[in-house]
Amino acid sequence: MPIGLDPGAHAVKAVKVARAGGKIRVLGAARIRVEPGEEDWSQRVRGPLGRLAIEAGLGSEGAFVGLSGRDLNLRFTQVPPVAPAKVHLMMQHEMVQIVGQSGGTVYTDYVRLDYPWKPGPIPMLVALAKNPFVEERMALLGAANVKVRDLCPGSLALFHAYAGTGAAQTGETVLLVDVGAANLELAVVRDDKLVFARNLAQGARAFTEAIAAHFQVPFAEAEQLKFSEGTLAPGGADKYRQVLSTPAGQLQSVISSTIGFAKTQTQLADLQVDRILLSGGGAGLRGFAEFLQKSIGKPVAVFDPFEHVDLSALPAEQAQALRTGGHDMTVALGLAVLGLQPRDRRLSLLPDSVKRRRHFLAHEVFVYLGAACLLAALIANMIVARGSRTVESAFRDRLKDESEVIEAKLAEFAETAKKRDSLAVKVDHVAREARPGVALLDVLAAARDALPEGVWLNRIRLVPRGEDGFPESKDGPILVLEGTIGEAEGGASKLMDTFVSQLQKSLREGRVKTKTLDKAPDSDRTVFQVLVI
Repeated sequence: MPIGLDPGAHAVKAVKVARAGGKIRVLGAARIRVEPGEEDWSQRVRGPLGRLAIEAGLGSEGAFVGLSGRDLNLRFTQVPPVAPAKVHLMMQHEMVQIVGQSGGTVYTDYVRLDYPWKPGPIPMLVALAKNPFVEERMALLGAANVKVRDLCPGSLALFHAYAGTGAAQTGETVLLVDVGAANLELAVVRDDKLVFARNLAQGARAFTEAIAAHFQVPFAEAEQLKFSEGTLAPGGADKYRQVLSTPAGQLQSVISSTIGFAKTQTQLADLQVDRILLSGGGAGLRGFAEFLQKSIGKPVAVFDPFEHVDLSALPAEQAQALRTGGHDMTVALGLAVLGLQPRDRRLSLLPDSVKRRRHFLAHEVFVYLGAACLLAALIANMIVARGSRTVESAFRDRLKDESEVIEAKLAEFAETAKKRDSLAVKVDHVAREARPGVALLDVLAAARDALPEGVWLNRIRLVPRGEDGFPESKDGPILVLEGTIGEAEGGASKLMDTFVSQLQKSLREGRVKTKTLDKAPDSDRTVFQVLVI
């Protein structure tokens, strides 16, 4: 009976489920608010997490915990259609390359996607999470007495909240969007199959910040006003609709770009989204779904994650509350449903040390117990045979034979270790050689998403190490983006700042170091140069 735990920016949520008669049954659900304040979120969430751990039994039963944020990245890749054992080896090699390129500072995992409508290369979803982020989250959960059964990306949980509860419909392609306070979880689903997933460090907090800045009120008051007075619906209060339209437009742009990005990444030329389903706390903003529907041109509705699950085990009042306003519990429900799935259906971002310890306890400990029993039996045989010279001689001969076998095994192990070390050196070399190309692809993808109207990118070039006029970089390759800016309202400098800000947000690893602006000769346009390390 797994428990899903979603530690959000404004609330911590938990849902406990079981499978009963082919249907998901909810056994318990809880939500505790995280109060706003000047302290860091990790400080403010400790109390709510501790109370939820007691209320939901997270210390004894454990939880499948959701991860999101800018320190988590999901990537899509494909491998040739080969036997499962070879697929595993290829993906293990891919994981080694990723870790090598990051300098050993990320935890990784992968899951195979199923495209029954497209034979050929096997689609894979790869997750990367920075080590400090994962380890700090584990420490925070441990301090709150939460036993962690697994750490999983929220986007994958969002998919399972939809497909794993029976909400998916055959012949339909849906874009799921969970609008949290600080993060967006997105998943494209065709029939009941996951096609694509991503997460972005943007969320409904932008609405609150816009209200706080415009009306000069504290953040906590702006958060209350967002849902009590705020609206994007036609005919609503104009003063709020105008303030909220800018962050709503930014979120709409991200959601729209995801559809095209998924089509490009998956190489599914016929990928068309039929409708969009919203969840998360931000989905409760009045008029937001209608705003997106008008802007994107697709049907948009708020997703009810509890429509297709059994709530009969809950008190009637709580069951009714989940049916009418449980959209912010979607990821927590999905994490619990994910806990019912086999291990190979999950993306696990637990620290490597925890994975190794659990694998040892689940598999290898029995080998050592068996060896201990064998040793005890040998000692007993030695004691019984002590009085018999013949038996002693036979035992000595047998021990000699077994020693020779062990020595041969040790020699074989040493040879294997030597080959492994040699392979590791080669893998490291390949990773170093490939890093500039990976960086170039990352900058290309980020620049494509970040370019505003009126800015043209003319050239991207890789700067050789030590070239005159550019700094030496120990962090990685240096790339120079050169382009042109046309006439723009607010001036070229403002448009350039917008481009650089969006570029930095879209980059996976690099950072924008410097930017320069100059007037183009014989033209009203402005040329620019941006340095990315």
